[in-house]
Amino acid sequence: MSENLPLGIVFEHVFSYHGLMSSPAALAQATTVADAASTLAASDWAVLDGADAMAAAEAIAAAKGFLDAGLLHVIDRLEDTGTLTEHGWTSAK
Repeated sequence: MSENLPLGIVFEHVFSYHGLMSSPAALAQATTVADAASTLAASDWAVLDGADAMAAAEAIAAAKGFLDAGLLHVIDRLEDTGTLTEHGWTSAK
């Protein structure tokens, strides 16, 4: 992602898929989100005026909610598949 893209375009691209994904597609999407978040965190926030800063905060909070929900689903899957116990964990919650 170019750091010159408007925030809305970044989120639109990152969260554009709304359906069931294959395992490789889900991993690719999660990697894309992590890369976009890294770019976003390094953005020049000083260029935003008050209204744009508020919109950015709202968009980031919404994205964080989606990411938290996704993480909970992945944790459930890890527990369902026994992957956690294979790595010596009793629970991820």
